[in-house]
Amino acid sequence: MKCPLIAPGVALAVALFLGSAPVQASETNKKMADLAKQIGDALEKEGQKDVCVDKFTETGGADSSAGPGIQSRLIEELKAAKVRISEDASYRLTGEFYSDEESSKDNLALKLECRLRTKKGKSIGTYNTTLDYKSNTDLIRYLAMNADLKKQSKAEPIDRNETLKAQKEKPPVYTEKDEIKVGKDSPFAVKILAAKADSEDDAFEHRPGKVEKGHTKVSLHAGEEYRIELCNDSKHEIAATITIDGLDAFDFFEADKDNPDDRKPTSFLVGPGKTRVIKGWKVSTKEDKAFLVGSLGDSAAARRLKPSDSIGTITVCIHPAWKDGETPPEYEGARDIGTGVGRPIPEKTKVVPRKIGPLLEAISIRYSKPKPESKD
Repeated sequence: MKCPLIAPGVALAVALFLGSAPVQASETNKKMADLAKQIGDALEKEGQKDVCVDKFTETGGADSSAGPGIQSRLIEELKAAKVRISEDASYRLTGEFYSDEESSKDNLALKLECRLRTKKGKSIGTYNTTLDYKSNTDLIRYLAMNADLKKQSKAEPIDRNETLKAQKEKPPVYTEKDEIKVGKDSPFAVKILAAKADSEDDAFEHRPGKVEKGHTKVSLHAGEEYRIELCNDSKHEIAATITIDGLDAFDFFEADKDNPDDRKPTSFLVGPGKTRVIKGWKVSTKEDKAFLVGSLGDSAAARRLKPSDSIGTITVCIHPAWKDGETPPEYEGARDIGTGVGRPIPEKTKVVPRKIGPLLEAISIRYSKPKPESKD
């Protein structure tokens, strides 16, 4: 069962949701597992067991920085296929991903191509897979899209995918002062706060969003930490996922092995009429690691990933959530219902179970990454 996280002594506005992967994530995992098997078989034919997974880049003009998220997911599947990941390996894997316009004019799909080479540049092979309507939520995350699907909570996945295709071409986006939304009348909003690294809470100030070519951009600078404020002005609790450069905010979470109830969460809960500020990568139920501009953190998992050089993306996906047996009437029969890094920041929370409904909205934000300092 999925479980959100909630802080002791605080209302549901600060909960986390934990549990099994939703159906669409499982479909993506199957595609990634098949891709990993192809790569593993190719390495075996070469008499190799090790590979270095290098940078994955977006090449379709979507200005997405989801490469690290794709890397991370593929690395896990490669490990499951008994492939060792090593920076010193003689074989290197690189890749690109882009919106697949050729597969269908009416539907949204993402193509992932991987290239395996020796360290000296000899090509071993190219391996690919395509994510389609069965992976709608992952398409949104990897392409850093805005989406408004509130009126399609009971629609078939392929019909929702057609809407996503249209919204990729003409993104639903609205900003007012520091609020970033998919539309003026939407009950959901995201706000970005920022301050110099290591600042106290009261130093963080909201940064306004600016719409450029259908994308919302926020100004962030090297040496700054940022925080993500989730705003829920609806009458129901929501479960929000946060994806940064394709990585889930819980990707570096480490559960307490001595506590069977301390499981990896999947979402942040925000109560009706409430707001919640997410301070960083959730690494445990007691601590966050600050979101630091230009860095994915200092963990071993983060260090092996290769982020985009120029742009950063933040995507928030919003779903309705409710306790088991308390399904809101408007979501009865809805599709896709699932059961379900900088300095340390003390943040005590606990995990609670919830049912999670279909994707309602996705809000994506872009920011320019600082250029590396000259070593003169």
